[in-house]
Amino acid sequence: MKDVYTRDAGVMKALSIPIRLQILDLLSCGEMCASAIQECFSITQPTLSYYMKILVSVGIVEMRNEGKYVFYSLRPEIIRQFLHEIEDMFTEMKTVSAAQFQKCHVWTAFRIQNNICKTKDKRAGSGSQTGPARLLDDESKKINVM
Repeated sequence: MKDVYTRDAGVMKALSIPIRLQILDLLSCGEMCASAIQECFSITQPTLSYYMKILVSVGIVEMRNEGKYVFYSLRPEIIRQFLHEIEDMFTEMKTVSAAQFQKCHVWTAFRIQNNICKTKDKRAGSGSQTGPARLLDDESKKINVM
């Protein structure tokens, strides 16, 4: 499972630069020669090579050599897989064991007790807490499960 997170983090890092997103948008129209991509963005060949190396290394772009020319194309199956994994990560309800559930709540309690999550809420006046720190019940010192 950790491999999925490592792979998806690598893709996110590759997508974090706007010009790389623009290159992917351009490649969504079909395979393109490196020199044509270079001309579209007015960048140097080494810069394009660097960007493409990153996109190829995370698996979302495929490179093909034909004589002295290099062609790039999207790998839609890899992009769909990435998008599906990200969607699942944030939208599907997870089933966890009792031990995993307890471990999560122990960590949350530790963060709260050590003031790791406390923030000031300007709207509610000074000293009020927002976020996970609100889960602490002052009277019982137990975590409320919502």
